[in-house]
Amino acid sequence: MTEQEICSKLKTVLKPKRYQHTLGVAETAVRLAEHYGASVQKARLAGLLHDCGKEASDALGHAEVGAQLAETVYGVTDPEILSAIRCHTTGKPGMSLLDKILFVADYIEPGREQAPELPRLRQLAFQDLDQTVLEILEETLAYLKESGVVIDPRTQETCDYYSKRKEHTMDESKRMTQIAYQALDEKKAAEITVIDIAKVSTIADYFVITNGENPSHVQALVENVQEKMFKAGYPCKSVEGFRAANWVLLDYGDIVVNVFSREDRRFYDLERIWRDGRIVENVESWAKDGTEEEA
Repeated sequence: MTEQEICSKLKTVLKPKRYQHTLGVAETAVRLAEHYGASVQKARLAGLLHDCGKEASDALGHAEVGAQLAETVYGVTDPEILSAIRCHTTGKPGMSLLDKILFVADYIEPGREQAPELPRLRQLAFQDLDQTVLEILEETLAYLKESGVVIDPRTQETCDYYSKRKEHTMDESKRMTQIAYQALDEKKAAEITVIDIAKVSTIADYFVITNGENPSHVQALVENVQEKMFKAGYPCKSVEGFRAANWVLLDYGDIVVNVFSREDRRFYDLERIWRDGRIVENVESWAKDGTEEEA
């Protein structure tokens, strides 16, 4: 079936409000697909058909029925699209990119108005898709428990999966921070500061800030961090400012290392800019035994 034929049929089987929701989901799925490099065509088709079983089943079963109807009535054979439709209400552990795009699009599309965190989640969806999935699951479970509504076990299972995955990511971030800290300390970096920004930004989990005494010292610090991180299996995603050696930024994804000259560190004052983050104290002992203390 062509997209026009699908839309014409959906108009006859869905209530007007549900049809408008469907268009909103499809448009949002397309935007997310463009942003994350997924198939726009698949995202749009999954969005259009995600609720095609809504009027033919109860609330808990419409996703499975929708996947069946998408295949038997609308002629969809792509397993990625069928999977996304099948898990768009509960999610599932190890979702594909298209699964997550449809799951999130269904929750944040422009016609939704009830959830209290929608404005923030709409921004977060284009910054960290996995974190958005987790927060939607947590909000959904909290709402269902408060309302006394039956909870599909798959929703809890999916939430547990992505919660544990986040914990694993944080453990990895800590290990990277430990390695970077030790590399800087080994070359006598000045006043190494570690800021936990995981709860205030999606840029990274940790910022590491320090300075050298002169350009040669700054470059030596940077090179030692790169060497130790690479040996540990963490290649640097990008390096900025190495030649000038006034402010060298090393982006490792989950952590960002900033090595300044003394003057530029005072001028830019990242500690003040990221004051909403949490300063991690006694990082020397943390690097040795894996514990950390809050300022």
